[in-house]
Amino acid sequence: MAEKKTTKKTTKKKTTTKKAEEVKEVVDNEVKTEDIKVEEEPKVEQAKKPVRRPKKKVRIDRDELFNVISNVTGELVFKAKDNSFEQTWSDSDDYASLTYEELQKIRREGLRFFKDNWLVIEGQEDGYSADEVYAALNVDKFYRNECNTIEDLEYLFLNGDTEEIKEEVNLMGTALKQKSIDVVYGLVTNGDIDSRSRINLLSSLLGYDFGEDA
Repeated sequence: MAEKKTTKKTTKKKTTTKKAEEVKEVVDNEVKTEDIKVEEEPKVEQAKKPVRRPKKKVRIDRDELFNVISNVTGELVFKAKDNSFEQTWSDSDDYASLTYEELQKIRREGLRFFKDNWLVIEGQEDGYSADEVYAALNVDKFYRNECNTIEDLEYLFLNGDTEEIKEEVNLMGTALKQKSIDVVYGLVTNGDIDSRSRINLLSSLLGYDFGEDA
């Protein structure tokens, strides 16, 4: 008697549902960029640098009076070519009252008086400043330093730092530099300046050996 063969039916598991679910989950979790509003940061405009306009030169009446100080050790004399006026300063820090017209004549006939800082103009208390007068005379390029008087120079050499002193000395004309040597000489011999490093600095900048006077 022949045995009856039975074949066992095997069915493959369907995975399509699971895959479909996975796909659906991914789709649901996708970020839709079109739904997000990206706010742009406001543009910050850079401030424009102010344009420096040249200062307008003032018009000064020819009869306006100014105190004019000598920076020269010893006598300083200016004599106009047409003999219209003559002025003598007896020593450094001596001053004379000159009209603006006389200052113009010095500018035309004796530019060196300004170029080498032989003269310093004192500003008026309630009128024109020294800078305005220098600019009107067109000699302001010769007066870029801040220190002109003995008091200014003494304060600079006693209290100024190295960079301040260097900057001022480098801007000095010959007469003001000589005046500075006289000022420092007095400060060193009186013992007001006794720092060896400061004495060496001033000796180097002014071209005079103050060490011998210490």
